Amino acid sequence: IQRVVGTEGDTVEIRFGILYLNGKLANFTDTKTRTNERILDSTYQDPQIYNSIGNNDHFGPYVVPKDKVFLLGDNRDNSFDSRFFGFVSKKNILGKPLYIWYSQDAGLPRKERLLKELE
Repeated sequence: IQRVVGTEGDTVEIRFGILYLNGKLANFTDTKTRTNERILDSTYQDPQIYNSIGNNDHFGPYVVPKDKVFLLGDNRDNSFDSRFFGFVSKKNILGKPLYIWYSQDAGLPRKERLLKELE
């Protein structure tokens, strides 16, 4: 599951591991990211990723095209999201999550999050 963080016309950027939306600090949960990928320059229409050494605490800025969204995983360190596969067509969104079915940290269940309703 991915979180929609940018919609049509939004400018998405990650600076020093922090998510910015339209030039302002985004009001989302943990946005810190550490990856071993690097993005090509912004002359390409969609972000294109190639393996490289180092982390990717800097991404964008990119403007989300018409009828597309930009997705980020909540587990930014281990998420395969729009930083890697680019923008996603709105018509490819299948639904919206209603509950957290199961959650764990360091291999142990986080009981306070089991079956938690999402906003």
